[in-house]
Amino acid sequence: MRIPQPRDGRVDHYREYIRRCGVTRDARRERYTRNRLARLTGSPDGALIRYNKLAEHIEFSSSYLYSSESVRWYASLPPHYNIGQWIEELIALKEELNRDWHDSGTGQTAKLCVSWGHVYDTVVTKTIISENEPVLYMEPDSANVGVSQEQLHEWDRQEAICHWYTIDLPTFRRMVSVLPVERRIQLLQLAAQHARRQQASDGESMPPTVQRILIAASSPNMIGVAQTAPNDDPARARSDEPVVNIAELWIRDDKLNDWRVATMLEPVHELLWDPPNPLVAGEHCFHPLCLEPTPGYIWGVAKIEGLLRLQEWRESKMADLDERMGREIEPPMFFKGFSNVDGEKAKLFRRRGGNISSSVPGAEVQPFPPEPLADPFGIIHEIDGEFARRGGLPKSMVGQAEPGTRSGEQTMAQAILGAGPTLDNAMIVEAWANGVATARLKLLRRTSGRTLRKASGEEFLLAQVPGDFVARVWGHTTSPLYVDRLIQKAMLAKQAGAIDNEDLLEYLDLPMTDRLIHKARHLGEQKAKEHDRLLKLKEDEVKAKMLRAVK
Repeated sequence: MRIPQPRDGRVDHYREYIRRCGVTRDARRERYTRNRLARLTGSPDGALIRYNKLAEHIEFSSSYLYSSESVRWYASLPPHYNIGQWIEELIALKEELNRDWHDSGTGQTAKLCVSWGHVYDTVVTKTIISENEPVLYMEPDSANVGVSQEQLHEWDRQEAICHWYTIDLPTFRRMVSVLPVERRIQLLQLAAQHARRQQASDGESMPPTVQRILIAASSPNMIGVAQTAPNDDPARARSDEPVVNIAELWIRDDKLNDWRVATMLEPVHELLWDPPNPLVAGEHCFHPLCLEPTPGYIWGVAKIEGLLRLQEWRESKMADLDERMGREIEPPMFFKGFSNVDGEKAKLFRRRGGNISSSVPGAEVQPFPPEPLADPFGIIHEIDGEFARRGGLPKSMVGQAEPGTRSGEQTMAQAILGAGPTLDNAMIVEAWANGVATARLKLLRRTSGRTLRKASGEEFLLAQVPGDFVARVWGHTTSPLYVDRLIQKAMLAKQAGAIDNEDLLEYLDLPMTDRLIHKARHLGEQKAKEHDRLLKLKEDEVKAKMLRAVK
């Protein structure tokens, strides 16, 4: 789009697109708050329940979709490059990429994103530079990110993307320290005037039931009888630190043919700065993860949405079972022939050691327990089965055998056959991780001054490698479901002579693999030298025989 040149025109333009990006922000925050409470407590309104089946499902599903320790990376160049010319650099790049992913904590952040990707429609992350190092940042509340056109599924086709966040006053002071003194003083005064304490925003994330109670208190006819107040969010941060609201707008600039990043002090819409894209040219810094994409809606649908009613149904049936078991333990009593026994006396009789007497002939106390059920927890097991099918996790994948299973091989076969939805989700996670790793590597190429070492010992800078490389997951190792298959294929390839010992060690991912590879490489070199020495001895022996024959 064309961005006005005068400053006042640009500010109005930015303000309008910030408004457009935030049209659905409140509605999404309400939905995300409900889903967050369901994940943490098992109930969308935060009420106490007996067992959080949603948490169990998400933990199992996340463990199959992504494993931080098993993931391995490699870098590749487009086909028009002579790969043989760059093979040593790509091998060194692969080692640097794996080191950076694990040592920087990015893998653990990715694990958290996959877990909460079941809860939110879309989990949004940013890859930015902090202290001259790439950092993967997960936005805790995805409602703080908005786009200008939600009907466009692709983020790269958006005209504007906005990220709202809060920072404390000391951080804001450091952020504006690069500006001229007069401008810096003006912004610090504005920030101090409009700073608010974080506790003041607690009402924005009140559980739905609390909101209904407040409405019922003022006008009960609006919603009827209010429900019991739930517990608070057990993972809700509390701080008394004053903060200011910031809006960071990524907007396309046709003149630059790239993104422009406008940062504004939100309460007063004061523009701090709007430089061209400071990161990777032509690319924004956002990496969305959506496990259930929906055509025509960029945010998709949260995986947890299809399981909320099953969780409520399960809890309702558990309450019914508790009530029924309570009636079996303490069944209702019929007092026949006790005209002088009222309710209080009857309660005393039901206690341990309680006695009651009557002079009426034929008087008796008759209990009325409920009829016993053949399988009291049968309906709970059926609901758990619905959970497994709807969530794409067969019982065999969560350590439970299906009825009629006779061996471990049958259990494994059933798990593989029923893992289709999980494998599809694993590919979504892998594609997202590829984008994150590629962005990190490109930022490292810009900021890192460390030299990398080839196998030959020659050193080179990351900036010397062509910039259009991509990082890819090696052998789908983001998901543990693929790792076992990969090892089996590697063993077959080794038996067929398609790979050597060094390659096999990469696939096996044993402890201290780097040392084992170095040892295997050294043994391979020694073996090659020994082979050359034996070959030379045979050649010398043949020459000696020929000389003797001539004589």
